[in-house]
Amino acid sequence: TTGRSSTRRKKPRLAKKTVETERGRIAIREVLDFLEELNLMSYVRVLLEEGYDDFRSLITLSEVDLLEMGFKKGHRARFISAISDIQDMPDAEDHDPLTATSNSHSSY
Repeated sequence: TTGRSSTRRKKPRLAKKTVETERGRIAIREVLDFLEELNLMSYVRVLLEEGYDDFRSLITLSEVDLLEMGFKKGHRARFISAISDIQDMPDAEDHDPLTATSNSHSSY
């Protein structure tokens, strides 16, 4: 009986870990898709290394943060503009980063 209860405890942990892992993958995918849409994939590594691994964290970045991470001036402007456009949307919390960037920055 003791063996069963310890097995039962492990299953929820595994399930929870799987859900968290899937959420992490989705969050990172949003970051990758957003950067790809802006043609800024060269900054993926530094952003992930600095802990910006979900879209909510990306929108907290300032121009100074981007400068410190090595973003070029034009790339900072493009990034800040895209974030600003998303934050200005009426339903910013329920945004789709790809739709927002593809509508306003398709020329990048």
